Amino acid sequence: MRLSVHPVAILSYLLAIVVTYLAASYLGGMFRYLFAVAAVLPVLSLLHMLVLAFSLRVDQLLEGNAPARGDNVAFALWVENASWLPAHQVRARLILSWPGVDQPQADAAFSLRAQREYSYRTAVLCRHRGNYRFGIDWLEVGDMLGICALRRRGRQERFCVYPRVINLRFSGGPSAIGAGIARTATFGREIDPTLLRGLSEYQRDQPVKQIAWRRFAAYGIPYVKEYDSGQRPATVIYVDLRAIHADPELRLEVDDCSVEILVAVVKSLVETEIPVEVHGMGANRYQASVSMRAHFREFYLSTRLIEFGGEHSPRSLMALHSRLRSNRAEAALLITHRLDTAVTALLSGAGTRPVPGIVNMSALSESQKLAARKLALQVRPAGGVVQLVEDGEHIQEGLARC
Repeated sequence: MRLSVHPVAILSYLLAIVVTYLAASYLGGMFRYLFAVAAVLPVLSLLHMLVLAFSLRVDQLLEGNAPARGDNVAFALWVENASWLPAHQVRARLILSWPGVDQPQADAAFSLRAQREYSYRTAVLCRHRGNYRFGIDWLEVGDMLGICALRRRGRQERFCVYPRVINLRFSGGPSAIGAGIARTATFGREIDPTLLRGLSEYQRDQPVKQIAWRRFAAYGIPYVKEYDSGQRPATVIYVDLRAIHADPELRLEVDDCSVEILVAVVKSLVETEIPVEVHGMGANRYQASVSMRAHFREFYLSTRLIEFGGEHSPRSLMALHSRLRSNRAEAALLITHRLDTAVTALLSGAGTRPVPGIVNMSALSESQKLAARKLALQVRPAGGVVQLVEDGEHIQEGLARC
């Protein structure tokens, strides 16, 4: 706790006591009683303030568990006067902080009768992913005479807003590219014939060579063998985490769109049992490995660590990664929100096979959007795939289009 005094109020009260003392000395009578009350009143006022400072109870409630972008979170705050004394001067500073806004604050002043409470409620729209902070910065109780105040620290609620999870079946994807261009890397799980999962009834479009002939001879019903995928990633996703130079609102919209594209693609791939690795270089290095459905939740929560920033081109990251993993056949996918020369060279091939990519066009100019559409048409004859997402509200539409 911290005690603060108001010098002007103290001087004014001392002047009043001096005047009352002079009046009591020369006139006597009633002024003597007034002087005695004026001398004792500051002590009573301070005791009253101390009782209230320890009797005010603060309670906060935040409704929402791991909210996603676009959700509404209800925040409620109660300040209760648990004593039998009235509180005439109570002040509080409320903290309301979220991404894109530089720590807005709201001051509240109120009085509380004995055994009563003050409540504050607000609905928070989680417009962007990131860290949110709500609560009381400090709570201050003043004495009856207004000569001092006692301030105590409050408690703040912090929570993280995660990207939306968009369910889709990702139709476009990487071709046979990666560390070994001459190899045949498939966009799908790498079947490990040593990991037999079990048998299932034969379907017309399944290969005959996978039929379990002994089972067929015993029961007369064709069954096929099912295998688990290996732990090696079949797809490596590179995310462009370079920051854009724009107003905070647009910058956050672009960042959120790219992260939600990443989450949607990873979820679609792992649900079809395709192991995935994610790499990005922004304000920090981000890596994630999702080899099965059970790992998706951990990956989803780890997206809070993704920070956009710097000027690390995904081209250099992909080149370094390919050299380190030259003995592994993998498919690659690029998620980007820029369309500069380096990105265009990757998507178009520039002498090699084109890298499949998803372009987040939220921050692109009209001329850049037109160039992206032309590029998407030009790479098709060479086996390339470029999918375009207009903004965060059209992710499902953009990714469902091959």
